[in-house]
Amino acid sequence: MTGIVQFIGKHGLDNFKVWCEDGYSFLKKYDKDISKVLKIAESIKITSIKPSGTVSLLGGATPGIIVNYFYSLLFSYFNSLSFIRHSLSS
Repeated sequence: MTGIVQFIGKHGLDNFKVWCEDGYSFLKKYDKDISKVLKIAESIKITSIKPSGTVSLLGGATPGIIVNYFYSLLFSYFNSLSFIRHSLSS
């Protein structure tokens, strides 16, 4: 899933949860129906989340929550180092 942060920002966390639950329910039903038609067992796992990396950037979305979180931690870390260096040199 790509654009999670943007979706939540625009529509809210509650709507995101509803969309995810509705989507999962649709996939479960579709899997059940198609498995019956093909006379095969229903899927054990019907969803997966792959890291989107730079693919998301093509659609104008951020590359993922983890990346954004990592950058914010890194930014905070470097800011604190800068503060410490400045404090020590004064």
